[in-house]
Amino acid sequence: MIWGRCKQANINRLLKLQKRAARIVLQADFLTPSKAMFNSLNWLSFPQRIQYHTCIMMYKALNGLTPEYIADLFTRTSEAHNRSLRSADNDMLRIPMSKTSYFDRSFAVIGAKQWNDIPLHIRQSSSLNSFRTSLKLYLLNN
Repeated sequence: MIWGRCKQANINRLLKLQKRAARIVLQADFLTPSKAMFNSLNWLSFPQRIQYHTCIMMYKALNGLTPEYIADLFTRTSEAHNRSLRSADNDMLRIPMSKTSYFDRSFAVIGAKQWNDIPLHIRQSSSLNSFRTSLKLYLLNN
């Protein structure tokens, strides 16, 4: 979770290292696309790994598997409004308003955005293991 809050330049540096490691493992040419290498190794790219671990933490927070102070960071749109909205029907989270770029990188904002981006059938998984499996397949195919 710490890497997800760092600057994009640092994430890009780590992604470059991951691409180099994939080329070494596969003994691939420099022109081989990284997506093809990651798929053959069944690896998530570094930004996808950040999203994967953030979404797992979100699943735990929303299903009572984390301390209460983490779960209190998030509000479902169905709890925030009395109106029947599409976002409430889709089990989406309210994204906190932010005035600074520092808060934009916080777990409360990034977690809610990434949670809302994954499909509903994955968000409604019955167990943590099925959520992890579904999420990884979804991220590998995108």
